[in-house]
Amino acid sequence: MNYIQIKKPAICVGFLLICCCFSVNLLYSQNRPVELLIGKSDVDVEKYLNDVKGNLDHPFFQVDKSIHDKGDLMISLLLPSELEAKKGFSIMMTIFKTDSNGNERCISQMIGGTNISAHNNLTYIKKNFKKVEDGIWLKEYDSEFDIEAFFQMTDGRYNLNLTLKPKAK
Repeated sequence: MNYIQIKKPAICVGFLLICCCFSVNLLYSQNRPVELLIGKSDVDVEKYLNDVKGNLDHPFFQVDKSIHDKGDLMISLLLPSELEAKKGFSIMMTIFKTDSNGNERCISQMIGGTNISAHNNLTYIKKNFKKVEDGIWLKEYDSEFDIEAFFQMTDGRYNLNLTLKPKAK
């Protein structure tokens, strides 16, 4: 029998490991749903959005902290369209309320984008939430609250609104 002799096996193993890691990273970084941020603190949400933004250095595409119409804290991120497929959205806005301990907690998350990222986010909702009517799903958050997901598609763009709602009595 003839065998192929590899003169530098360490180089081949290293090359295979690099290829494998690159493939796993490529698969993981694209076409995944956005993280559910309901119930998280403002610090955690801001860190998540900064991680998503990565090293994108442009004044228009920054994590923005502002005040919502009703006086609540709002943290948002707008991404350039070429990053939507990789990141899972082109815009995300989160709204916070102060809990009984004085901490800001996310009570509403709006995710938006085009058809590019709609499928994966909607698939996540369908798998992890219970459909209650067309375009509306529920997921138990705790003994007092549910997370309501509302999905709407218009003119090639989608909005996925996730809101913390008191449980129906």
